[in-house]
Amino acid sequence: MTKSVIFRTCIFGAITVGASMLGRQAWADDAASKWNFVVTPRIEMTEYTPHLSAGSFGVMPTFGLTVTAQSPDPRFAITVNGFGGAGNLNYTDHQIINSAVAYHMRREDGSIQLEYTPHESNVTFVGGVRYVDLQIRERGTVVTFASNYEDKMTVAEIGARIAGRVTPGSHHILSAQALVGFGYGTYNENTTGLTPLSKNGFALTGEFSLGYNYLISDRATFGLRGRAFIFQTGGSGARAPNQFGERSGAALGPELNLSYRF
Repeated sequence: MTKSVIFRTCIFGAITVGASMLGRQAWADDAASKWNFVVTPRIEMTEYTPHLSAGSFGVMPTFGLTVTAQSPDPRFAITVNGFGGAGNLNYTDHQIINSAVAYHMRREDGSIQLEYTPHESNVTFVGGVRYVDLQIRERGTVVTFASNYEDKMTVAEIGARIAGRVTPGSHHILSAQALVGFGYGTYNENTTGLTPLSKNGFALTGEFSLGYNYLISDRATFGLRGRAFIFQTGGSGARAPNQFGERSGAALGPELNLSYRF
């Protein structure tokens, strides 16, 4: 069984028993003396930026599921996130004259987080572990070349989320979240005409989001979010940074989600 299959099996297994989220503050008063579970399926149209020098790139759909287990003490919760997708993009690499690049990307992303919300506070502190696997294939359509890349990152994440009703008793909830991850990453590259490259080292990730949720009932919310994910992993070795590799990048996009509390 491949590592990729093992990863997907673990993530989807965790999702079925796991944990999730933005509307959680709106339901805190109803937590009472039992465990509550919030399930949030979501879809994002991701615009992936392979290089700062890239232009004319496209979007791909990515799908996720978040489940939050809120303890009888409403200050504490456990959240499990699973997220992934694949798509074909095209972009122009301004580092290579007249280059048009066909680009296939696959993303697998999972995390488990502990959350703490102080009494009478709309700020939640978050800490956890995240694993990201990005698999990339590039094919030059004007300048002929072929490249395969893979980034893997395991990071410890810390951050905070603020969320609350627009006015007391309002059905409208606004939120903002910031997470920063520090850990270990590997980068592998195989490009036509070049010696294969493999680098291990420090990995850095960041995720930032702004969200709006509408409280449909005391159990359900509909949400919109803008999300940004950035990363850097491994080292460039003897090559110039970003000359060929995808050691760093950004994924941006709007997200739709629906949360239901059991």
